[in-house]
Amino acid sequence: LAELVKEDPVEVFASYWLAAVCKLHKEWRELCARDPDANLSCSFNRVYEYVGVAVESALATTSQDRLKVLAEVNARSTVVSGHNLLVRAESKVLVGMV
Repeated sequence: LAELVKEDPVEVFASYWLAAVCKLHKEWRELCARDPDANLSCSFNRVYEYVGVAVESALATTSQDRLKVLAEVNARSTVVSGHNLLVRAESKVLVGMV
């Protein structure tokens, strides 16, 4: 997150927040296309989970364009979930070493 060093942290947070809101909207549209009977009270938790996975993937990537990763990652992919689990395990090892 080198952009935090170079830019105003509020602007960086706002960029990620806006990207997450756009991802939320995209995931909701895709869910409604897959399941026309989806409703807000029963299905929103799945969409919210997908956005969380996407944000985690974007922050865990080595790519310089994390906002693009956030927008384009397939949060339902088992590869993405596996990658996130590996990153969490790596973080636990590093914390354990400290």
